Amino acid sequence: MLSKRNFIIVLFGLSSLVFAAVSPVVLLDQTAIRLIKQLKQHRQQLKQKPELLVKIVNKILIPRINQDKMAQYVVGRTHWRQATAQQRSDFLRYFTRVVISTYAEALHSYSDQKISFAPIRGRLSDLSVVNVHSEIEPMDGPVINVVYQMLREKGTWKIIDFSVDGVSLVQSYRSQFADVLLRGGMVALLKELRARQAE
Repeated sequence: MLSKRNFIIVLFGLSSLVFAAVSPVVLLDQTAIRLIKQLKQHRQQLKQKPELLVKIVNKILIPRINQDKMAQYVVGRTHWRQATAQQRSDFLRYFTRVVISTYAEALHSYSDQKISFAPIRGRLSDLSVVNVHSEIEPMDGPVINVVYQMLREKGTWKIIDFSVDGVSLVQSYRSQFADVLLRGGMVALLKELRARQAE
């Protein structure tokens, strides 16, 4: 299970490193810069209106995520194929809210991080999926390894998963939902997600 601290690291553990050619790292870096800028610009407002964080995350981060692919990976191929179009749409909507809420909550504790990236191996033009490896050195504590998995579709790179010290976001949520799906499929999972949203 990814902790709140690890979500913070994933969100802002990005340096201003720029590659000679367009790469997934550039997109991640630009996203982090925009998020940090908004966080600093609205710091006082965020103390009064925490819901503003949800809007910031939804506007800046969510467009960088391939929500359809991530949702499929979280639910699993079998359940996704068996789900109706309406159930898929409903799950995607609720799951996106869960992700936004988790990130927004993590932003409250943001602090600067020191980051280093490993070069992406292979020619990007030959790849459709890449792993962007990075090492994060927090203000205190041990170095943390983060791997961003990016998928290219129609010339655009988007996040489909990320791992912090080997713990995958997709696998974490898949583990959370596994028992519910086993007991009652998508119907039961959607019912639980609606209950969570109502809390």
